Amino acid sequence: MITAVLIYNQSVHFSTGYTPFSLLYGPYDNLNAHEINLDRTIYENYNDKRKKEIMPFYEQLYHKQLEKGTKILNKRNMGKTDTVEVNELVVYFEKNKIRKSDPLYDKVNVSGVERNKVKGIRDKTKTNANIHVRKIKPSRKKFSSLQVRPPDDEPGPSSRRD
Repeated sequence: MITAVLIYNQSVHFSTGYTPFSLLYGPYDNLNAHEINLDRTIYENYNDKRKKEIMPFYEQLYHKQLEKGTKILNKRNMGKTDTVEVNELVVYFEKNKIRKSDPLYDKVNVSGVERNKVKGIRDKTKTNANIHVRKIKPSRKKFSSLQVRPPDDEPGPSSRRD
């Protein structure tokens, strides 16, 4: 019975000029009803054939997008260095705020630096942290030795008596 249905669906009908199979699933070249694997459905066979036809096109698109992305990344990273120096034992980094009331920065005790990531342990939660260098808050400027206030026991210019 299955073979009879397959043969009927492969015959060209006078009113449409096409086979019922080709109207449902598109053109299927060189298919004979006796060549069909009956363990698999016609739809599965059709999908496998289309996949084989379309895969080279998708491969070409994938490689083209990969090449384009690599060019963009190389252009963006042209003048940048990979290594970073972090001289402090504790750094503050910008974290993602869930609520407006959350603090903007979180404190991390630095344990090491790899390429452009700082590794450490968060101060509050004691969990591991991998932070990108762009998220680190710049440290405040410290006073130099010239800006240190003089001791109180030395007379200043206003305390001189002539």
